[in-house]
Amino acid sequence: MAFEELREQFMSRLKDLGSQIQESPAFQSLKEKYDDLPSTQQRVLLAAMAAVVGFFAFSFPYDSYTQSQDSLTEFESRRDLIRDLLRVTKETSEAPAFPLPPPMGQIKTDMEMRLQQFQLIPEQIVGINVEMNKQSSLIPENRQEGALKVILRKLNLRQVVDVVSQLQTFHPTVKLANLIVDAHPADARYLDATLDFIVIKIPQITMETEEEPPANNRRRNNRGRN
Repeated sequence: MAFEELREQFMSRLKDLGSQIQESPAFQSLKEKYDDLPSTQQRVLLAAMAAVVGFFAFSFPYDSYTQSQDSLTEFESRRDLIRDLLRVTKETSEAPAFPLPPPMGQIKTDMEMRLQQFQLIPEQIVGINVEMNKQSSLIPENRQEGALKVILRKLNLRQVVDVVSQLQTFHPTVKLANLIVDAHPADARYLDATLDFIVIKIPQITMETEEEPPANNRRRNNRGRN
C-alpha cells in the first residue's frame, strides 16, 4: 500500500510539474515557434530531441557498465597477483636453504685433495691461494665469503678439461668466476691454466622470527615481579 501511495504522489507531482511547464511563458513561446515551423522541420526537431534524450538516457547505464568492467578488470588483476605471490611464497618456503660455505682453510685443503686425484706432479700445481673478495658484476662483495686462485702449469688439453669440469662442481658455494688458459711459454704443446673461484655466502633467512623486548621493558618486568 505504501508503494502505491508513493507512486500516485509521484505521478500527481509529475502532472503538476508538466502543467506548470506548459503554462509558463517560455514554453508557450517555444510552442508557438514550433507550430510555425513546417512539418518537415518539426519532424527533424522531434528526432533531434529524441536523440538527445536517448543519448542522456543511454549514457548513464553505459558509464555504470564501463566502471563495472574497469572494477572487474582491476579485481581480476589483483586476484592473479595475489595468487602469484602465494605461489611464489609457497615455492620459496618449500625450496631447500642455500648451504653455508665451509671455512676457507677447509676449502683449500679439499681442493688440494681433489687435484691429487688427477695424478698431477708437484711442478704442475703452482699454488692454491686464498684471496680477498673479488670484483664481480654478478656476485656483490657483501655476499662473498672469500676467493681462491688455482694456478696450474704445463697441462695437456685433457687434463685442463677434467680439472675445470670437476672443480667448478666442487661445492655449491664455490663458483668459478674466471678461467685463463694460455700456451706454456717453453712448450706450446702444453697449457697453463689459472682458475679464479668465489665462495658465496648467503645469509639464512627464517620466516618466523621473535623480537626480543628492549632492555628497559625487561627491567620493568623484573621489577614488577619482585
